[in-house]
Amino acid sequence: MHIFHVVYTLDPNGGGPPTYVPRLATAEARLGHDVEVFAEEHATRVSAIDDFLSHVDGYDAVKTHRFTFESAMQRNRATEMVNAIVSALPRADIVHLHGVWQPLLGKVAAACRKSGTPYVLSPHGMLDPYSLNQKALKKKIAMMLVTRKLLNGAAGLHALNIDEARLIEPLGLTTKAFIVALGLDINEILPLPEPGQFRAAHPRIGDKPFFLFLSRLHYKKGLDILADAAAKYIADGGDWNFVIVGPDGGAQEDLEARIAQHKLADRMFIVGPAYGDAKRHALVDADAFVLPSRQEGFSQAITEAMLCGLPIVCTRACHFPEVTDEGCGIETDLDAGDIASALSRVAGDPDARRTMGESGARLVQERYPWPQVAQDMIDAYQAAAHQLTPA
Repeated sequence: MHIFHVVYTLDPNGGGPPTYVPRLATAEARLGHDVEVFAEEHATRVSAIDDFLSHVDGYDAVKTHRFTFESAMQRNRATEMVNAIVSALPRADIVHLHGVWQPLLGKVAAACRKSGTPYVLSPHGMLDPYSLNQKALKKKIAMMLVTRKLLNGAAGLHALNIDEARLIEPLGLTTKAFIVALGLDINEILPLPEPGQFRAAHPRIGDKPFFLFLSRLHYKKGLDILADAAAKYIADGGDWNFVIVGPDGGAQEDLEARIAQHKLADRMFIVGPAYGDAKRHALVDADAFVLPSRQEGFSQAITEAMLCGLPIVCTRACHFPEVTDEGCGIETDLDAGDIASALSRVAGDPDARRTMGESGARLVQERYPWPQVAQDMIDAYQAAAHQLTPA
């Protein structure tokens, strides 16, 4: 197949699709398919994106079209990118759109419908009730004017898990959802490096065991709740530290204020983003992983942590029920007290930690390697395109 991926950015600072698309595209190319990626990028982020893509093993097999913008107005128009995709559509067998609300996606979808080129769309959690409630009025208007046509015109909607598929149902869309999890490039993580390098690079975190948060510092990731949970955990006698790794997505200032409020400066450490080997070093030196998100589509951070043998503490809003079903950790309510209790249980039971870590590593190696996920996606493309009735 000749596959086009269209994504609003490849900037890893944005989380979600930008971090998944290059890996999915690479895995599809390795299966022998022709794969092209079309993406925008802000002029100030070109070097950061270059660095990120350099860590995606095999990405040079993917033909990438990158379009630079310098202002929000220029980005919303996206004329150059849309024109390039429209011109290239005759060579595409399937177009895979990533996202929901970006204006360029509606324009590309309209061109696909006009040309009879089938497209599938990955909402990546953007149709979750939590996401729909952010700027709710604006999204309701967009749904009426543009987005419902975008979604109903797709050959299929890609849900990352059964939770996401169920959460889409109340929208009453005519397009059917198919479920394919996102994967992990095992070779980017394994073999694990020798422990100690992350601690050596960040000596202020000390020698205590620590819970690792590794994601964007964004409101939806629940860092405010984590700070409250950490304060309760420590007040109850917990002696592990907390290390926060990731780029600032707008929540760092609030987190710093909460660290000061709870007097956690010597127990909770913000160390900035980490990619490639630096991320692996953080995972290897951690003792458990925590993600108290208000919403996730599919958390690559959780799969990476499980592959490294870390027990998981995450909220049910992460939509990763395998954490409980496969005995890889503890799911909690979106509540500081519940999270603190789970942290105490994990920290206080080394046998359970070992069992959780072994279960998680086994699950990821069996279920989430990118070659398997890419083949599942190819099968879904073919089935969806077969069922499509051109508009």
